[in-house]
Formats: sequence, C-alpha cells, structure tokens
Amino acid sequence: RKKKNLATKEIVDEIAKPELKRVFTDGLPGKRDGEMLSVNVSQLFDYVADDFLPHVTETDNGFVSMVGRLNEEIVLRVLRNSELEDGTDFQRTGQNSVGDIIVSQRFGQRANLYVEVKSYHARERLLRGLQDIMHPQKVGIGFFRDEKEFNKSRTQTLINTGAE
Repeated sequence: RKKKNLATKEIVDEIAKPELKRVFTDGLPGKRDGEMLSVNVSQLFDYVADDFLPHVTETDNGFVSMVGRLNEEIVLRVLRNSELEDGTDFQRTGQNSVGDIIVSQRFGQRANLYVEVKSYHARERLLRGLQDIMHPQKVGIGFFRDEKEFNKSRTQTLINTGAE
C-alpha cells in the first residue's frame, strides 16, 4: 500500500511542483539577480499569506477532487469488468447524499446498494458520507494515504453506520 501511495504522490508532485514554483517565483516582490532574490521580510510574509497559500489550498482541493473522481472511476471500471451495465446495473449519483454510486439488483427484490467512495484523509468524510445515506444497504470504499487512519475504535464507528 505504501508503495502505491508513494507512486501517487510522485505523480501529483510531478504535476504540481512546477506550477507552485512558477506561482511562487513569478509573484514574489523584490529585486532579482538570476536565481537570487532580495525581498523585505514583511513583503515576503504578505505575499505568502495573501497570495501563495490560498493558491496552494485551491490547487490541493483541485487535486483531491480529481483523485476522488479517478477513484470513483476505478470502482466503476470494476463494476463494468464484472459485466454489469452502466445505467441498468449501476449509476454514478453525483452529490445527493445517497452515495457516489448506486448498484441495482436486477432480480428478486430489486434492492439498491449505495456505495460511498472517498480518498485522501478519508476517515471522517467516509464516515460522514455513510451516515448521510439513509438506506440500510450501503458500503464504503476508501483509498487512504495512511493505514493508521483506521484502528479498532474507528472501525467500530464505521460498523455502527450500518455499512456492509
């Protein structure tokens, strides 16, 4: 697991770092001499606090959203590879508190399974997502950065949501 997480981090870093470096260096006030920069500490602090950090937060949120969509796509691909059909056997729901994906039973009671998919520091968001689903047939799928996000107590809390 750690190797996969490190590989994902390397991909994200490869995409994000050049952009962050550009935003950081292009926007800094001060006098430049090649790679050297002379800047007033007050100006540097103001730039980092007012311009750079909000950009980093916005970029990070964008990556988390992109990774979330990719992880949902992994689950959808598993369903397709299991010979289930889009629209008939399952569908992506969007953001309406019934999970990220609904898997429908074709025969019998025609019950639905509500699937919540989360990634990156997902423990609270997965728990909240499962609690928001008012249907008893639900399952949580988490892609996590750190296996320590779960322990005996947290696992019991997830079990208490009624998820499978």
